[in-house]
Amino acid sequence: MARRKNLQPYKNELPASSGRRVSAYCIDAVLLIVVSFLLMLISFGVLNNASFYKEKENKVNEEMIACYEIEESAKIYEFVDNENHKYQTPRDQELTFKDYCYKHILYSYQMDPEPFKENDLLEYINKIEVPCANYENDYLANFYVNYVANNNTYNGKENDIVDFKGKSPKEYFYKVYKDNATNIEMWVFDDVNYSLPYLKSSEAIKLLKRIEEKYDAGVQIYNYLRVNYERVWNIEVDELINSSRFQEHFQLYKANYASCSYIVSGATVISYLLSFIITILVPQFIFKNLQTVGKRLTKLQVVDIEGYETTNKQFIIRNLLNFIVYFGLMIITCFFSGGLNTGWMYPLFEICGVGFSMFSIMAITVIVAFISFIVMVVSKNKTSLEDKIAGTYCIDLRYYDENKPDNEENEEKVVEKKEDKAYFDSSSFDNHERKDLTKK
Repeated sequence: MARRKNLQPYKNELPASSGRRVSAYCIDAVLLIVVSFLLMLISFGVLNNASFYKEKENKVNEEMIACYEIEESAKIYEFVDNENHKYQTPRDQELTFKDYCYKHILYSYQMDPEPFKENDLLEYINKIEVPCANYENDYLANFYVNYVANNNTYNGKENDIVDFKGKSPKEYFYKVYKDNATNIEMWVFDDVNYSLPYLKSSEAIKLLKRIEEKYDAGVQIYNYLRVNYERVWNIEVDELINSSRFQEHFQLYKANYASCSYIVSGATVISYLLSFIITILVPQFIFKNLQTVGKRLTKLQVVDIEGYETTNKQFIIRNLLNFIVYFGLMIITCFFSGGLNTGWMYPLFEICGVGFSMFSIMAITVIVAFISFIVMVVSKNKTSLEDKIAGTYCIDLRYYDENKPDNEENEEKVVEKKEDKAYFDSSSFDNHERKDLTKK
């Protein structure tokens, strides 16, 4: 039976080392990152001049500012350097809480000054630059007493923000604060006139010393006040963002932001697809045998696990898998082209309630690439995950003699040679002396 020439030209070839395979990957990775970066810049340039994208982006900014304006008017957030009215820099909440402490220290001093004088704390009191706490400037009380009281009806809907349940705004604030107070005993409440609660002087002194002198005995009061503040603040935030006034703007913001994210993610995928074709696929058609630029420079070649040349099926499987493995490199491209705090973070779809953004998909492919690397290092034939699935492995062409005859062809020639030639030795002749010796 006739056999085709070089049936298994790579049979018994040793696999390429892990180091050379990593070197080939790094070369291809750098090329892909550079090309994808250039394509991303081009795509962003196109998007920034496309009316359909600019309209949605402008709407996102408009609705975002509208939400921030509501939060600022409710004194949920404060913004600094906001002369341009773009609300780009929220004030640090730590600084806000510190002002809250100072306001209530001054308020306690106003209500009961003598203990402060006895402890020689007037120097600290006089240095405080914020005003004394009242219902107008207290970050927590203002929300119910002023903002909600004046904005609780929206588009004909009553109790849009808070249902006071028949209580006055001040009375309702009392209830909320008492229900969430870690230590109610440190406050003085007026359950008749509902004046703004103030800290007992003994507690306010500890708090002041903690802030100014790192007074250890003031740690507890500071922590109590911090917990109180955060609990009530979180309640107020939830009530505000669930109001119709806020949701009207937020839903428009969310819808347009999602559209922008889909567009940016689509541009990212297209840029990656083109860069993959240019840097990974095209070289394989030029060099043949699944050689990329990296494999060409490092003298590596992909072959069938049994020593044959790779098939079209193996070509397709490996490149589909490589398309997934290399996709994680787009994290680097995205970082340098636009930052990772943009639309790449927005969930594109959900699976079992878990949202997957473009960034999370990239991160998953990075994990897949790492697993493939580990599999390659520990496997006997240095076969990666894509090699095992496609039925291939990588050989080092530095040690390959392309002119050597095929092993099976050699075996065939040896058999034919043995069959063609008669084999003669002394036993083939009629030797009487040999017969006699054998008998003896």
